[in-house]
Amino acid sequence: MLIHYFKITFRNIWKYKTQSLTGIFGLAFAIACFVPVLYWIRYETSYDSFHPDAEDIHRLYMVEKQSGRINELAPAILARKLSEQYPAVEAATSFMPEINNCKTPDISHIRLRTFNTNNTFLRFSDRSLSVVTPNNRCLQNLAWFLPKA
Repeated sequence: MLIHYFKITFRNIWKYKTQSLTGIFGLAFAIACFVPVLYWIRYETSYDSFHPDAEDIHRLYMVEKQSGRINELAPAILARKLSEQYPAVEAATSFMPEINNCKTPDISHIRLRTFNTNNTFLRFSDRSLSVVTPNNRCLQNLAWFLPKA
């Protein structure tokens, strides 16, 4: 019986080629658009979900008046002023990622991905990270706020 259904399906696809191809390509295009959107929504809704108090963590960004662009880097003084002027804010910190190019006598080019923050940043999590040098020597343990991949 199942083979009979496949025969009828194939005959209809062959008989109505244009309509069948339009439907198949339309469905393929819809799935190709839906999957990235699904992953994007999953990523956006998982922001800081690893933290026990994730519902109390808010990310602040700025919108530039002239261009209307979203700027994710806010001034560092803003974190201190939020804590001082708004009693509802328990803690605020800034986080500035940087890429530094360095060299040593042994290694001609090292690209370091670092970040600048204040001491309030360390209160946001209980995770730890071992900092490793290029020679695989462990330097120290630091507080870490990102989930391990």
